[in-house]
Amino acid sequence: MDLKVYMTQQWLNNTYSSNSSFTRVDEDGITGWGTIRGLIQALQIELGVTPDGVFGNGTANAFTPLSAESNWEIETIRNQIYILQGALYCKGMGLDPGTLNGIYNETTVAAVKKFQGYAGLSTEDQNGITDSKVIAALLNTDAYTLLSNGDSRIREIQQALNKEYYSYIGLIPCDGVFSKKTMRALISGLQVEEKKDYPNTVVDGVWGPTTMNRCPTLQQYGTVKNRQYIYILQYALYANGFNPNGFDGIFGTGAKNAVTQFQTFCGLEPDGIVGPQTWASLMVSYGDQSRVGTACDFMRPLNEAQAQTLVANGRTVVGRYITGGSTKKLTKEELQILYDAGLKVFPIYQTSNNYKEYFTEARGRRDAHYAFEALRDLYFPNGTTVYFAVDFDATVDDVNEYILPYFAAIKETYDSFATDKYKIGIYGPRYVCTLVRQAGYSESSFVCDMSSGFACNIGFALPTDWAFDQISTITIGEGDGAIEIDNNIASGRNEGARINPETSSVVEEADTYVKRLNITSRVCSSLNLPTDIFAVGGTFNFGTEFPIYAVPPVTVYLSTSLTGGFSGDYTFSVGVTNGVFSDPSIISDLNDMIADIGVNVDSLPIPKLNSLAMNIVDGKLLVKVTPNIPANTISLSITCVVYDLETKDPGSVYIAVTARYEIGFGDQTLDPEAQKSFAESRDWLNSIDWESIRDPLIAIGAVFVCAALVYVVIGGYAGLSVFLSSLISFFAH
Repeated sequence: MDLKVYMTQQWLNNTYSSNSSFTRVDEDGITGWGTIRGLIQALQIELGVTPDGVFGNGTANAFTPLSAESNWEIETIRNQIYILQGALYCKGMGLDPGTLNGIYNETTVAAVKKFQGYAGLSTEDQNGITDSKVIAALLNTDAYTLLSNGDSRIREIQQALNKEYYSYIGLIPCDGVFSKKTMRALISGLQVEEKKDYPNTVVDGVWGPTTMNRCPTLQQYGTVKNRQYIYILQYALYANGFNPNGFDGIFGTGAKNAVTQFQTFCGLEPDGIVGPQTWASLMVSYGDQSRVGTACDFMRPLNEAQAQTLVANGRTVVGRYITGGSTKKLTKEELQILYDAGLKVFPIYQTSNNYKEYFTEARGRRDAHYAFEALRDLYFPNGTTVYFAVDFDATVDDVNEYILPYFAAIKETYDSFATDKYKIGIYGPRYVCTLVRQAGYSESSFVCDMSSGFACNIGFALPTDWAFDQISTITIGEGDGAIEIDNNIASGRNEGARINPETSSVVEEADTYVKRLNITSRVCSSLNLPTDIFAVGGTFNFGTEFPIYAVPPVTVYLSTSLTGGFSGDYTFSVGVTNGVFSDPSIISDLNDMIADIGVNVDSLPIPKLNSLAMNIVDGKLLVKVTPNIPANTISLSITCVVYDLETKDPGSVYIAVTARYEIGFGDQTLDPEAQKSFAESRDWLNSIDWESIRDPLIAIGAVFVCAALVYVVIGGYAGLSVFLSSLISFFAH
């Protein structure tokens, strides 16, 4: 606890609590936004402006400077001096105005001078007078001394900007951290210098075409009338990670080398001359939006005419989504169009990904699997980088709390795959990409620089591993060839993949395709599902769920996975080794149960566990039951995971086959026996706490109950109804 901060909090509450517009502050001796907001509200009450706790233009315009000449005997002036002294206490940094007494004495003057010195003001401007810019700078949580993560040269830049442009920009933080406030101050400084030649220039810290077009052209040995331009250039170069070898206002060898290196890094012509285009890349994330990139990305599938438009306009590589519906997702047909046009492609993974709560470890693992499936289905070769999207205005706190755990889960999942390796990339704001790369979770960045106002774009340098820089949205072509694209600058770090679906499907995937197809067919045979669709060249597609059997009120969906599914999402898992369940008692217990019931299981169309185990060979059986969701519906998923028989590596999944049964009659009318069987099965399944069940016999028994139910509700078979009732009775007891 800071005693003087505590005294300030007490004074605020004692003085203003009777005012209904004042929000009482916590008396804990800790400076925070609550206390700062209370000080601002108190000042606004004294100034007669709306006490909203936000120091805006209205508050600044109403404020009259305070100094040793202020008449503290006037109550409102004395209270303002109290507020100033409290603000100095809360600011810390050794800014001690002495006693909290509402008198602007020598100690208060000294504290204000000290703060003005920290802010970088000239000796002349370190006058101890509190004007609206000083009080505004005190009434926030910005730091004016070097932070532990700060850079002393950045602090030098911040102080220099304050010293030179104080009357325009106020007092920006001097903490050594290049931020949005510093970037806007740098742009404002450039605009102030332009105003000397163009009096109508608006100084607002916002980059636009007027500011860009009025930038001077600078080069070594060139004539410079205004050295402040070179200072600003040197500051901007350093902030972007290119040291000009000092801030001296001279365009020497150090400045030229830094300019050339920056231009090379950003994909500009490396001529060492600073024209409007180089200025733009230094000052705003998207740079010169009239630049024409060789890369682009777009949301909608293209046609042949649009592909030719891209080629005619100099595009060589395109980014496409590997997720989403038919109006968004890359297809094999579109891949063929791209291939025929000579275009390469890089994959982007995004479902929504546009709010922070999306990013969880569980979703990271799920998205890793989904992306893997899509990449394999579209024949992307090993080594391809897939860009997982972070498509919102994320803060550094968001990155630490949400985004890093998400990408850590993706990397952990990808590292667990023994074969079929892909690289992890990130699409997002500049500093988000940098932080994920620094954590070791990504290898390439696709930067959303069009969103120049994003917290992690403005004031941050391009990631060192940037491959694509998204700078503008444009429409090119005419008629059928017209297409809206995001215009991307390519660094050359990722050339994309040129994929011919015809040869990829026939040659590259032929052996594994047939093997996986055969396994899928055998598993379905053991599940008593149709197998006639598994002929080579048939209609079956890996990685896509579709109905394999549909006779109301029953639909059976089939899907496959090359990554083993998501075991944490299943009710129970049973391992299989050498064609035998890890717990052989499952089969013997079920056989004993069936023998007690007196039914010949071989005559019934239900899953054959022995056959399933033999077809899995090495892997596992996963079972998930979701009863009564929605009402009058039962959902059962059976997944058979088959490991690669050659590597025997549990991390190398050869294929996983999932049959999902949806059984529900809703408003349909069934015969009485079928309806009775359905109701008994639903009630029994709904009575089980599936989240805590650990008995494999119950889980596997659900397979028998639901599978038998499929046939009961379809045909109302009397014999199966008796068998089903007997099964439920057995498990219930």
